[in-house]
Amino acid sequence: MNRKQSLLLILVFAPLFKVGAEETLQNPRFRDWTEGCPKSWQTTLGAASGVGPESKLVKNKDRGVALTGDAKTKRWTLLKQSMPARPGKMARLQFHSRVLGLKREQGQRYNCYAALFFLNEKKQLVSVSRKDIQDKHWRSFTITAKTPEKATTIEAVLFLSMTGRLEWRGVTMDYLVPEQSFDLLIDEMARKFSHFKETELDWQKRAASYREKAKAAKTAQEFVTVVTPLLASLKDSHVWMVDPLGKKTYLYPNRGPLTVNFKMVVKQLESPKQLGRISLIGKTKEGYGYIAIASLHGSKDVFAKIEKAAKDLRDCPGLIVDLRANGGGQESKAQRIVSYWTDQSRVYGRSKTRSGMKNGVFIEDRKRSIYPIRGLPAYKKPIVVLIGPGCVSSGEGMAMMLRALPQAQLIGESTRGSSGNPAPLLLPNGVTVYYSRWVSMLPSGESFEGKGLSPDILARYIKGPDDLVLERARAALKKALKSQ
Repeated sequence: MNRKQSLLLILVFAPLFKVGAEETLQNPRFRDWTEGCPKSWQTTLGAASGVGPESKLVKNKDRGVALTGDAKTKRWTLLKQSMPARPGKMARLQFHSRVLGLKREQGQRYNCYAALFFLNEKKQLVSVSRKDIQDKHWRSFTITAKTPEKATTIEAVLFLSMTGRLEWRGVTMDYLVPEQSFDLLIDEMARKFSHFKETELDWQKRAASYREKAKAAKTAQEFVTVVTPLLASLKDSHVWMVDPLGKKTYLYPNRGPLTVNFKMVVKQLESPKQLGRISLIGKTKEGYGYIAIASLHGSKDVFAKIEKAAKDLRDCPGLIVDLRANGGGQESKAQRIVSYWTDQSRVYGRSKTRSGMKNGVFIEDRKRSIYPIRGLPAYKKPIVVLIGPGCVSSGEGMAMMLRALPQAQLIGESTRGSSGNPAPLLLPNGVTVYYSRWVSMLPSGESFEGKGLSPDILARYIKGPDDLVLERARAALKKALKSQ
C-alpha cells in the first residue's frame, strides 16, 4: 500500500466530527484485548432461543470487531461499554459498520444494530437510540440522543442475533454542546444528503458564509432564522426544521399546482363517499370504481376503511385511482393498498442512499416491491391512474407501484419529481432538521428527481364545469375493456 492510499484510509476511517468533542470511550479502536474481549468492553447475553452454541466476538481483519453467528447459534452475545451518563446533555455515537451474509433463520430475532442504551440507577432501561445495520458495504453512522434526566448510565452497544457477520470500527462517543450545532448540521448533510448532484451547490462554500452568525445565535429560534436561507437554497421540499417547541419551518414548496377539483369529481360519481379527510370513493355511471387518495398520512382506522374500499372495488369492471392530490406520507401504506390489485410480486422501484464515507458516493440501490394479498385471486381488470404535479414523494411511489401492473396506465400530467425519504437530525441546541436521504428511481435505475413520472396519455387539466381528465380516464377504461 502506498503513502497516498494509507492517507486515504486515515481520512475515511478517522472520527467523523471532532470539533470541541470530548471522547468518553475507553479503547475505542479495540486495539487492546484480554481473554477474548477488548479491554474496557464487556460481553453479555443479549438473546437466547434455547441451549446451544454462542455467537462469537472476534477481532476484525480490517481493524475493529465483529459479531458472528449462524443457524446453529442459540445464545447471542451483546458487546457494550458502560460509562456515567450526563442527564440533559446530547450524546453522540459515531462509527463505521457493515454486515455480511445477513439472514434471518427460524427461531432468530431480527436484531442487527449499534445503539446507545440509557439506564437509571436501578440499571433499568430508560430509552434506546439505535441504528439498524443492513448494508454489505462500509457505511458511516451517527446516533445522537438527548440523555434522559433519569439516566445514570449510558452504554455503547453492538448486537447481532441473526445469521451473518456484523463488523464495527472507527467508534467514538462524545457529548455535544449547542455551539456545535451548525458544524454538526453541515457535516452530517455533507455526508448524507442525497440530492447535491441535482442542486449543483457547493455546500461547504455556501455554508461558510453562514457559520459565524449561526454560531452566534443565542436561541434555537435565532438559529432557525439564520440557517433558513441556507437550507432553502437546496430547493428540496423534504428539508425542513422543527424547533424545541414543535414549530415547523418549511423551506420549499411541497408540490406543484393541483390539477383536480373534487367538487367536479363528485358530480361524475354515483354514491360518492368520503373516508376521513384524505380519500373519496364512488362509482361512475358506467360502474367503474373510483378511489382518490390525497395523502398517505392518517389514522389506522381511516386506512383500514381505504383498504376495505380497495378490496370491494375489485368487483367493478374497471378502476380509476386518482393520485393528482397525493402529497405523500408513508409508502408502506400505499404498498398495502396496491397489494389488493397486484397479481404477483413485482419490483416497482429502486432507491439508493449516500454511504457517508465519501462525498458523492452511494451504496448499492435497493429494490422496492409490491406483493399480492394471500388468498385473493389475481386481479386483471384495467386500471387507470390519474397523476399530476400535485402528486409528490410517496404519492409518486404509489404511482410507480400501479405503473408496474401490466393492466394499468397513467393519465394526466407529470408528477412533481420529488422524493427523499427524509431522516431527522437532532442538534444540540434542540432544533431537529429533516433532510433527504435517498434517491428514488424507476426499476430501470433511472432517477426521476426534478422530472417526475410521465403519463402514458397526456391529458392537461382545464378549469371548468367538468373534470376532463376524469372523462379521459373513463374513455380509456371503455377502450381497454373492449380490447380484452
